[in-house]
Amino acid sequence: EGSSGTGNASEGWTLDNINDNNMLVIPYYMKSFTLEADAQVLDGDWALGLAFGIPDKDRPTADFMAAHVNPGRGNTWMFRKTDQAGLNYGGSLAGIDVTQKMHLKLVVRGTTFRFYVNDMETPNVEGSYAGYAGGYVGLMCALTKVQFTNVALKDSQADMGLSLDEAFLSEGSSGTGNASEGWTLDNI
Repeated sequence: EGSSGTGNASEGWTLDNINDNNMLVIPYYMKSFTLEADAQVLDGDWALGLAFGIPDKDRPTADFMAAHVNPGRGNTWMFRKTDQAGLNYGGSLAGIDVTQKMHLKLVVRGTTFRFYVNDMETPNVEGSYAGYAGGYVGLMCALTKVQFTNVALKDSQADMGLSLDEAFLSEGSSGTGNASEGWTLDNI
């Protein structure tokens, strides 16, 4: 909701959004999973990251959880849009060059979440949310243009990778790309 874009998974996407949250939704309802992507900031410095716990894939910006990198503020943030008192954890970007490509990884097991930036051994931020029941996942940015490549989603229950060919931009989002080449979300 609030996003617009054109394109499809095989030809790519074009997203142009100067508003708040810009989201590419991967239409798998997940409870325990690992979502990884390389992210390169192309313009802006507000927020980029991995979204999860989206209850309604047709209105993903209405309610979601996210693990963000906030380059302009030098931190990471894990939160739930509609309950920031219940899920609100932060981490530092000390030692991370946000002008370079970053590898992001979100590991969700039950109600525990771990977000990694570059260092895949030590989480940058950890959190938990007792009311977490799963949801759709995706890539997101806010007031930042980001290129996401090498996106991988693995369901911990099935122990297999899932196809990203059906990923779609939420209404009001803008960007370009496809599953094999990656996506650029444009939210300036």
